[in-house]
Amino acid sequence: MAAGVYLVTRMFPFFSPDALTVIAYTGAFTAIFAATMAVTHNDIKKVLAYSTISQLGYMMMGLGVGAYVAGFFHLVTHAAFKACLFLCSGSVIHALHTQDMREMGGLRKKMPVTFATMLIATLALSGIPFFSGFVSKDMILAETLSLAMKNPSHFLIPLFGFVGAGLTAFYMFRLIFMTFYGTPKDVKKFDHAHESPWVMTLPLIVLSLCSLAIFFTGSPLGLGELELFGEKSQWFKHLLETNSLETHSSAHTYALFLSLAVAGLGIFFATLIYYKQTLSAEKISEKFSSIYKTLTHLYWVDELYEWAVINNLLRLNNFLANFDNRVIDQVLVDGWAPITVKTSRGSGDFDNRVIDQTLVDGTGKVVQASGREVRKIQTGKIQQYLLIGLGAVCGILILLIFL
Repeated sequence: MAAGVYLVTRMFPFFSPDALTVIAYTGAFTAIFAATMAVTHNDIKKVLAYSTISQLGYMMMGLGVGAYVAGFFHLVTHAAFKACLFLCSGSVIHALHTQDMREMGGLRKKMPVTFATMLIATLALSGIPFFSGFVSKDMILAETLSLAMKNPSHFLIPLFGFVGAGLTAFYMFRLIFMTFYGTPKDVKKFDHAHESPWVMTLPLIVLSLCSLAIFFTGSPLGLGELELFGEKSQWFKHLLETNSLETHSSAHTYALFLSLAVAGLGIFFATLIYYKQTLSAEKISEKFSSIYKTLTHLYWVDELYEWAVINNLLRLNNFLANFDNRVIDQVLVDGWAPITVKTSRGSGDFDNRVIDQTLVDGTGKVVQASGREVRKIQTGKIQQYLLIGLGAVCGILILLIFL
């Protein structure tokens, strides 16, 4: 999937504005669609997998609005902190032998290195200042907002982007609180839990350091110039080409505060529900049961795919199997056998009676009989040969006279 982002980045000058608009909407929809899937799932790796899909949507959205530097930059920053998150989840799974967050809890003291590194990567993914995700995601959101400010008809793109950012902060801190805070859900597994060995924690530390904003910008807060990728090119601006510098600058300012607000809101609700437990997740899921079931069933995409594709393919498979058994095997293959047997018998009789006896043997007999008759004139008497020759000459002369 990341290869697709790289391909669009490399091919960016060849895309028309209409094509980039389609890419932007596709990316924005993917960002919020996958983020909602991660909100209700309890498998720690599935949450991170849906988060990856959502972040790829952000990258495509950035490319679609013309911010190809921001889109590709987010691919780079995301590679570091998402790798850290997946390896941290592997460390947790290694310690507890389960991927279900409902069987975790209270691990931050038993696994301090895994907790600290996963928290850093989570802050980066949530777009919090001082971390790399804040820099790249803020650039994308600012460009989408700049586009909407100049082209209000495209307001859905920044709307999906900011809502997705809030959901990202919510489900990631939900993961942190369910995994590392609270009381252990499975005491037996908790008692056997331990920090991973250094060969597993050392990569976590390295990747968490690569999730800091200073690594890319030279500024701890992440508000400095993006020295690694350079300034945004001015030769291709897509829909932003009519934007004034004032509009672009104000969009970045608004995006900065809006992204911090939605991220803070997501963390706030995650804290109320999964840390302080002021709000009950069970009661909320019961109150919004239809939405909750839709999200847990991933918008019924699998069921729809099974009904529309798999079941129809199975029906086609059964039809072809019956056709093969009844038509191909029984009619064509098995039915052709007696015809072939009867034909071979007739062919054998024809070969024996007509070919062998009549044509072959009959020809031989005719030749033998002809030879016997012709042999009678071969007597060896010269007078007889002269007489026959003279008779033949006379017959030819008579024939020539009459003709």
